[in-house]
Amino acid sequence: MERRINKKVFSFVLWGIVFLGAFFVGMNIHYSDGDDAFFYQYSHSMGFLEYLKWRYESWTGRLSAEALLYLTFRCGIWFWRVINAFVLTVLPVSLLFLADKARQRETGTGMQEEEGSLWLKPEYCLLALSGYLFMNVRTLGYAGIWITGSVNYTWCILCLACALFPAADRVFLPRRFRKSQFVYAIPCAAAAAMSVEQTGAVLIAFLLLALGYLLFREHKTEPLLLVQTILSILLFTAMFAAPGNELRVQTAIETCMPQFETLSFGDHLFLTVQWLISSFGNENVLFLAGIWITGGVLIRQNGSQRQTGRHQAIFAAFPVPIVVFTLSALLSCFGAGLFSDMGIRLSEMTGMTEEIFRMSDMTGQNLFAMLWWTAALLFTFALLWYATGRSALILLTYLGSIAAEAILYFSPTIYSSGERVFFLTDIMLLFVLLCLYGRIADRKRRYGVLCILLVLGGVHFLYQIPEVLAMI
Repeated sequence: MERRINKKVFSFVLWGIVFLGAFFVGMNIHYSDGDDAFFYQYSHSMGFLEYLKWRYESWTGRLSAEALLYLTFRCGIWFWRVINAFVLTVLPVSLLFLADKARQRETGTGMQEEEGSLWLKPEYCLLALSGYLFMNVRTLGYAGIWITGSVNYTWCILCLACALFPAADRVFLPRRFRKSQFVYAIPCAAAAAMSVEQTGAVLIAFLLLALGYLLFREHKTEPLLLVQTILSILLFTAMFAAPGNELRVQTAIETCMPQFETLSFGDHLFLTVQWLISSFGNENVLFLAGIWITGGVLIRQNGSQRQTGRHQAIFAAFPVPIVVFTLSALLSCFGAGLFSDMGIRLSEMTGMTEEIFRMSDMTGQNLFAMLWWTAALLFTFALLWYATGRSALILLTYLGSIAAEAILYFSPTIYSSGERVFFLTDIMLLFVLLCLYGRIADRKRRYGVLCILLVLGGVHFLYQIPEVLAMI
């Protein structure tokens, strides 16, 4: 009992340190001359409803994000510093809550059986927080520390996670499900649905999956969950119906990618695929490495439990590609162009893109890197398939992390939006990693994996310190 209390105290202290650290970072952040200055000016010169009406008609349908931006700049920078520190602390906690619900449902099928919430277990706290270390610093900086970016991405993604709590309970832990959860879940769903399109699409996808599961397994649905889903779809549709969207898209085309409307389908598809694959070979690569390492340990655990020759042969085939892909991921993390250079450097493409990269422009090395990481993504799906016993939750979350980027096919700002658009993908990959880690039954193996991942995350962050200093 005393040991359990000590672990809880350590966890509370850890989360407190995270909040104070995020708050300290926020104290060194000030309004930028671009978007921050714009929102500050109009939030102080217009009324709330007047501002939302103006933005909906002349620029964007993301009314929930716009409302949060108005509130943030109206209340001042100290308001943002406190709330953003809170959000950066609570976001990994929310992932642990969701992973805990899946863990309790799957107890007895390979996941460890221990009492207590995951967010009060030091090892899980450290693993969840390591997600920030796995991220490219530009992804974390523009999505979590830049004032405008943090509201659009980190705050709204937290709303997305909270909106899924009752759906997760209803699917995984029906005995713990309480209708009162929708008091906060429906407003959170509304906030997520009318924020960045990636966030709204992921929310609706998981709500529909929850409804489909209930209809398939129980031949009934949950009325309030249905209401939440319908409301989210309506708000998501209303966002796209905003009169200002056309103006915003045309302006984005003129200032970011003038060739956007004249691209052939093939060129447009290649542009998107190249950009997407490049993100997994560069900005998101350490998350894949973490999944391979953790999945490899889980494969070894499962392989020792299955005695048939067929299963033994399948599980014996995984170690070599895990080692090879992980080594290539580490090389990519530390700048080895052979595996990472696909012709895209987002840090140099924030302005107008005058020339579109086409298939004919690919060098042999670019093509090799692109094919390599395509194979890595396919291998990851196979690894998750066998390591989790075809867990629908983990497989769909992994596919969702890819789809969250594929949505940018429709955006002329695919390059100029920068690395912040990878933030949601990283959060979903972190959730997959947490679920995999929780399935490792042996405590020593878990601790070994944790140490490896923490070292990788720490070294990755230290390697990027020069870029952090350049951004300050």
